Amino acid sequence: MASFDPKGVLRTWGCSFDIEVNLIDQVRKLLKKATVKDDTVVDLEFEANWRRRYQKVDPGALFFPADANTATFSKTFGEVKKFLRRRLAQSYVFMFVKLGPMLTAFGALPGTEGDDEKSGFYLMKVCKMKDIPKPKSKKVFECPNGFAGIFDFYQTYLGVKVDGRGYGIFDVKTVQRLDAEIAGGTP
Repeated sequence: MASFDPKGVLRTWGCSFDIEVNLIDQVRKLLKKATVKDDTVVDLEFEANWRRRYQKVDPGALFFPADANTATFSKTFGEVKKFLRRRLAQSYVFMFVKLGPMLTAFGALPGTEGDDEKSGFYLMKVCKMKDIPKPKSKKVFECPNGFAGIFDFYQTYLGVKVDGRGYGIFDVKTVQRLDAEIAGGTP
């Protein structure tokens, strides 16, 4: 940590695309239909390709069923948020800020994927909106997927902001708050 300039940042490029995209998508559908509180029960259903990820993303079966053959199960909205906080805490950027609480780090939020830019600096970004090609357009579009809904979910329900490139902003205040919520069992 001593080798970093106090004004420096850590930026990880790429994605963190996993089962969370499906989880958040299902919860967002419920949020559109009804008022949801932490004790609201959310019925979840996963296809076989996602069920194979249960033990990888939740090795202690604290959230997902221990049996990967279980396609449907229910959790409260508070349990969903706890699981996502734990997933955030497992990221490199979270750990980086926690170990040396003086810098800000930027990284993909669980459930998002990065795409290569086709212009500019040719870096990666996590796209907010999906580019929709116009008929007979020869333009190359950078974003096959858009994650605006996932960005909104993390901001609204977990207090994690996203920068202009679509990466989560992990500053000291955010990491300390999330860490305290995880330790305190906040839903």
